[in-house]
Amino acid sequence: MLVGVGFDVNGDGRSDVSDSVYQSDPVRAPDSEFRPGEPRYLVAGNQARLLDPRRTPVHIVSVRPDSGFFEVRIDAFEDAGACWLVPVEDADNYQFAAGSATTDPAAEKELYAAIARYDRMVTVAAGPRARQHSLARLETETARAAEWLTGAGAPARFDPLPLLDGGWPAAMTWLESYLAARDLADLEESFAVAFVSNSRAGWRRATPAGPKPTPERCSGSGCDWTGWS
Repeated sequence: MLVGVGFDVNGDGRSDVSDSVYQSDPVRAPDSEFRPGEPRYLVAGNQARLLDPRRTPVHIVSVRPDSGFFEVRIDAFEDAGACWLVPVEDADNYQFAAGSATTDPAAEKELYAAIARYDRMVTVAAGPRARQHSLARLETETARAAEWLTGAGAPARFDPLPLLDGGWPAAMTWLESYLAARDLADLEESFAVAFVSNSRAGWRRATPAGPKPTPERCSGSGCDWTGWS
């Protein structure tokens, strides 16, 4: 039974932080029972674990050398049932159960060819004109959103500090309504799912949050919809 909360902060394959809000398996098998991830282990059906602090268990669903990805399905914790597309070169971010099947030499060669084909750094440099254009659009859209929010009943100014721990349900309703009005609700939902449920999300969950926002980060004595993000 997968219960308990916490993360392996010592790298010994055990969970020993009890105040985390995320699920984990405090009695999971040690790392010594697994093999380091390699492309040759990318075989549908193989059991594996993501090398995040809680060793999220997954299994390989499919392998797609033509696009350079393999697909895993999450077997436990909050993301159970979700599927992730993972670059083939990231196989070393997983560990595989001892005795896992391996690909034949021809298939393994194809996987390494996919890595050589797709694992490349691409730099897209923005020129000053493109930057100014983007900033101007952001300013216009920010003002547009602020006008809509206040028109929908949101306060023009607010103190964020009391809202950090308990949240602000009304603000969520305003956001959902605004995105729907701009025909962006589906895009927001897809982005939110991908942002929260992906092969890197576990690393973020194990990392302490950054500094909390304070009124000093906003304009004046509080925040408004144009000075807060």
